Amino acid sequence: MMRLLAVVLLLVLVSCSNEKQFDFIFSYGVMYKNVLNTAEETFTKDLVQNGTISTHLTLTASEKEDVYAVMKEIGLFEYPNEVDGMNIIPVSGYTFQISLNGNTQTIHWKGEFNDSRTHKEFKRLTNMIIEIINSKEAYQTLPDNEGYYE
Repeated sequence: MMRLLAVVLLLVLVSCSNEKQFDFIFSYGVMYKNVLNTAEETFTKDLVQNGTISTHLTLTASEKEDVYAVMKEIGLFEYPNEVDGMNIIPVSGYTFQISLNGNTQTIHWKGEFNDSRTHKEFKRLTNMIIEIINSKEAYQTLPDNEGYYE
């Protein structure tokens, strides 16, 4: 009986150690004011003239797995910390702060995209995440932004 219990405990510990700990903070838009934080399960929306508003927003395990798969597919973990896209005014772009198994990597993409392969792949990832955010009821109940940036 003790031997069986020891084997079961060992199997549980091994299966737990194989799970990856993956979360990310994704900031985007003008002055990077739209922020998804998967660890804290929050989203902050830029309301432009009316400041920002935050809400509880959770990605499912499946959605996070899909995001992670695309990150791996496009080689995001090999990107440099700073990437210069096409400059636009006002300042906008995308920032990822990725936590994976206790390691953190930050990627800051300044500006928008051109037609190169890397730009297209990164755009596919950011669009995917923004579509997930926009599909959530928690996001859809937030007020519309008012005004615009000059």
